[in-house]
Amino acid sequence: MTSTAAFELFPYRLPKAEFWLFGSFSDGGVGVVRDGDIEQNLHFGPAQFAVLAILVMAAQRTGSDPAGGSPGGPGGPGAFLSVRRLKQELARHADGIVDPEYVVRNVFRARETLASAGAEAGLDGHGWSRMFLESTPLGYRVSLPPENLHLRLLE
Repeated sequence: MTSTAAFELFPYRLPKAEFWLFGSFSDGGVGVVRDGDIEQNLHFGPAQFAVLAILVMAAQRTGSDPAGGSPGGPGGPGAFLSVRRLKQELARHADGIVDPEYVVRNVFRARETLASAGAEAGLDGHGWSRMFLESTPLGYRVSLPPENLHLRLLE
């Protein structure tokens, strides 16, 4: 039998990319994406920013836990947030600013903004954005290693 520590159960789709996110839940913010030929500054409205910030925080929490919060280490299932969990986190962090009922729409809009970065680098922007903001039956995650994710909340 193979140990789960011997392989990644959920490998990152963009293991060399880096992402910096600066802003606030009330005002939105700016994201800086660097991945190979892509280096873009992107503006995110409050709803998009909130979704991305919550997913970055979830990735950083599982990345700081040697067990990744679940089997498979960092990047394990604990890095994914279900729609229900994302709604709960939105209500907690952005109550009255972002309507948690529109979480799927806000994920879509965040992907659209990310797609522009990929398209400007000559890539399939939509495909790249779906690798960046991954979805599985477990939920959503920013599919970059936690050490490559940087969040600065300004409030």
